[in-house]
Amino acid sequence: MFSSVRSSALNGVMVGGAMGALVVIWELAGLGSWDMLPVVWSFLLLVASVAASLALPFQAVRARAARFIVFALIVVVFSVASIVLSWPARALAFSWLAERSEPLVMAISRYEDAHGYPPATLEALVPDELDEVPWTKMPAYPDYAYEIYAPSPVGKLYWYDLGDRNGQPAGERSAQPDAAPEHAVLVVQTDRNGVVFEARADGLPILPDARPFDRRAWADGMGRMQMAADLIATVALQDESLPAVIYALGPPDGERELIGPAWRLSVPCSVGLLNWDEFVFRPNGPGQVRSHGAVAPPVGTWVYIHE
Repeated sequence: MFSSVRSSALNGVMVGGAMGALVVIWELAGLGSWDMLPVVWSFLLLVASVAASLALPFQAVRARAARFIVFALIVVVFSVASIVLSWPARALAFSWLAERSEPLVMAISRYEDAHGYPPATLEALVPDELDEVPWTKMPAYPDYAYEIYAPSPVGKLYWYDLGDRNGQPAGERSAQPDAAPEHAVLVVQTDRNGVVFEARADGLPILPDARPFDRRAWADGMGRMQMAADLIATVALQDESLPAVIYALGPPDGERELIGPAWRLSVPCSVGLLNWDEFVFRPNGPGQVRSHGAVAPPVGTWVYIHE
């Protein structure tokens, strides 16, 4: 009996591994999401295993029932693993899409720079900017969605000067034209209602010396750059009102109005029924996409929105 159970376990590994790998590969190839299939077959196998366990007291079918239970449980384990891995695989596939979309984004930007307004349709980019309108190279989501609309205020950006980097190279820095280029800044962005939806340090040195946030030292302008990381981690700025931010940090060193983009590029990528997920490009950088859906961590200048 032991050898037959071991054989069933090996069969479970092969079947479960193959089915799990197919789910992940399907996502990486842009063929859509199959993560509901492992849920369904895992449920069915668990129900069948419970039924098979009822036969264990009967010697005539005990070995066959045991073999099936071992096989089913191993397939279920691999199915759960495939579900866990499917979303990282999906995120990787969409990061590749963001890279492939760069020529299209640059073509729209060049057209806007040349004419003073964005193209009415993607077809207007042909033939001056592109030989043809590209497709996403994701068979499940082949088309880009593009629309233009009138620019409008979407909120305000406030910034606090963190000081001069003294020649140290900056880490990641956005295209926001705030403060002197050799300075780092704390950027606080609010929506139309004055509620903070993003706070970040911009232009910090790659390896800044860290120190705990101290409100008095911050007010005196001492060591702001060293306190920035701890400030963002320990002071809850997200979803706070502007007066609350000013109470904690003092008046900002500058502000400007945020204007929403005049065009929108996205890839509809729904998963299953009653789902309207989108992969959206943000022309004006971080913080420019507001949605009633859940916003996943950004992929460069793109963001995945779970609707």
